[in-house]
Parts: sequence; C-alpha cells; structure tokens
Amino acid sequence: MGGGQAAGELVGREVPTLALVGEQTFPGMPEAAARIVREVPGARSEVLAGAWHSWDVPAAVERFAAFARQVQPASVR
Repeated sequence: MGGGQAAGELVGREVPTLALVGEQTFPGMPEAAARIVREVPGARSEVLAGAWHSWDVPAAVERFAAFARQVQPASVR
C-alpha cells in the first residue's frame, strides 16, 4: 500500500472494501491486499485467477459488481 494518505484514512473505518489482486501480479501486491484486510474492518481480499497486473477488465468488473451487490443495503437492491 505504500503508506499513502488515502490508505491511512481507511484504517479502522468500516468501509466496504475489496482488495482484488491478479494471480500473477507483482511481488508485494498480495501483501498490500493482506494489509488492507488487517486494517480495514470488514475488508476482504480476492485473487483474480489467471490475471497479471494488467487485468482482464470484464472479469474484474464482474468481480467488483458482484462485491457491490453483496454489500449494497437491501433497501437499495
């Protein structure tokens, strides 16, 4: 996560967060996703199978859309 200011602002806040990493990504990215999960209550991490650092955009969009449907309040669905 590089210790960026935006990342620090999420620490301890319960915000729907999905840290999605490609299966073949750069070293350090899975560890960054694990840190997000540790520091942001309710966050989760998933691996996009077969993806490198440049993702298959349709597959990533589908994963994020599925996540959004899961965390969306029932009154909005």
